[in-house]
Amino acid sequence: MFFQNKSDGRQESGPSIPLSMELPCSAPGGAEQIPPFYQMSELLAQGAQSIAAVSQNSIFHGNVETTDDIAVFGRLEGDISGAAARIFGSVVGTVRCGSLQAAGMVEGDIFSTGPVEISEESRITGNIRCERAAISGTVTGDVEAAQSVILTETAVLNGNLRADEIEIRKGAALHGLVKIERSELRREQSAGQTEDVSQPEPIVL
Repeated sequence: MFFQNKSDGRQESGPSIPLSMELPCSAPGGAEQIPPFYQMSELLAQGAQSIAAVSQNSIFHGNVETTDDIAVFGRLEGDISGAAARIFGSVVGTVRCGSLQAAGMVEGDIFSTGPVEISEESRITGNIRCERAAISGTVTGDVEAAQSVILTETAVLNGNLRADEIEIRKGAALHGLVKIERSELRREQSAGQTEDVSQPEPIVL
């Protein structure tokens, strides 16, 4: 289903998609109102020309590939590829996107060329590779970021962590190894330096 912005400023939709939706009762956190920045009207106001959406209480089987943004409120069983991905329901499959906001569940690897935001109620089972990440939920898998990773007070990471900059706040739980690979060190290596940083060192919280 698609919800589109018209060039004259009008909004047009296919099958009706309510502008204010609730998380399914089976989603983490139960049925609660989605914050305003997650609503369809807000997503369009942020500049998206069209949004591919899986509506609440719907189950979609198959892969979804689009150059538009993707919003999943129900359950999608398959791989997805799009610009910005916002997941409030559940996805079973690989996620490839330009950015990700997750407030639901993902069972599969995540590849993002931009930022990844994992909210407190999210449950991710799979590896994450992105530009930078802010994690407040539970991730079971390895996380690798080209820039930075923040584990907030409510974050639980069951896996290894690798990034240019890492911030682990008091209260976060990390069960794995940490590898900090700074930009200048990568430049030295690319210039032919031989310093070995291949073995991650454990961190004690």
